[in-house]
Amino acid sequence: SDGSISLNLVYGDEFILHGKPALVLSIRDIGQQREQELLIKESQERLSQAMEAAQLGFWDMQLNPLHFFASARGAALHGLPEQPLHGSMRQYMQHVTPADQQRIEQFFKDFISGKLTELQTIYSIQLPDGQLRYLESNSKLYRTADGQQQRVTGIVRDITERIEHE
Repeated sequence: SDGSISLNLVYGDEFILHGKPALVLSIRDIGQQREQELLIKESQERLSQAMEAAQLGFWDMQLNPLHFFASARGAALHGLPEQPLHGSMRQYMQHVTPADQQRIEQFFKDFISGKLTELQTIYSIQLPDGQLRYLESNSKLYRTADGQQQRVTGIVRDITERIEHE
């Protein structure tokens, strides 16, 4: 033994052996697992900070089963409460102007059918206070190893100032 300290997880269970109570224990070193968890957490924090610095929101639509997620910033950019959204694409896009709504819905149908694999688009939303906001979204379709459509993931940014100055 080298005198090092390890982080272990101990499991124990009582059972009957030859008519007498007995105890079995297993000990597992989880030091590497904890180290990997910490590295993942640090990586997630760095990505979150970079997204915040760039003022980007993101969204993700899992296709099978269908599930929609948007980051707190992504939801706020769409005129929703600034909290993560676990819901539907329709909920996320409820403030998209009627002129853009049908076009955006068709894009999502094209992603789901596999006709579309990447998209950069600009659309407008009307906030509850009547203000118009222009958003740009870049998105991509991801497939499983066997080629099935798995998810569409994208980022969104507010480009209102840029549009108004053009």
